[in-house]
Amino acid sequence: MLAPLGSRFEDLVARCGRAVRGADRGWKATALGVAIVLLTAFVL
Repeated sequence: MLAPLGSRFEDLVARCGRAVRGADRGWKATALGVAIVLLTAFVL
């Protein structure tokens, strides 16, 4: 069930981290929700 969590996963985390750091609080919550959905879809 687990997809290989290699450079793709690290790239996604880095992108989300950059987006969250460059955004205000309301957008952080949205980005976090989107990231969780994307990670869930990616892992399943």
